[in-house]
Amino acid sequence: MDKARGDVYRALTGNFEARNVATGETFQSSILYLPGGIHEMLENGVKKLQTEFESVRFALDIRAVTASSPAGYSYEAVNMLKPAVTDPLTAIRQEIGAGPKVEALPESTDDGPEEIEEHEVEAVPVGKGKKK
Repeated sequence: MDKARGDVYRALTGNFEARNVATGETFQSSILYLPGGIHEMLENGVKKLQTEFESVRFALDIRAVTASSPAGYSYEAVNMLKPAVTDPLTAIRQEIGAGPKVEALPESTDDGPEEIEEHEVEAVPVGKGKKK
């Protein structure tokens, strides 16, 4: 909240990345603040999520444009990708379901530690825009 102006700011939580198209610099965060109007567009999608495991996948091109507002500019957002509800855990289950089966670890015995075969595990990135 901006105590001087009395403005309340709302944010989305999840996994976010932004790229400055002029410099190529990228930024990552777990909190996303968007200009009014743009925030509400995404927030409406988040409010429709059915479970805590779902998320909203989206990509926006946001830019400042000249306007006759007191600030002299406003924000414009263009969807680069149609927003969609996703469940990242389902995607992971589908991906590993088609892969090789990993044997269960042997049961523990009192005879000391047993040799355990090592398996490589690949990290899989998960969702964006989690419901708060």
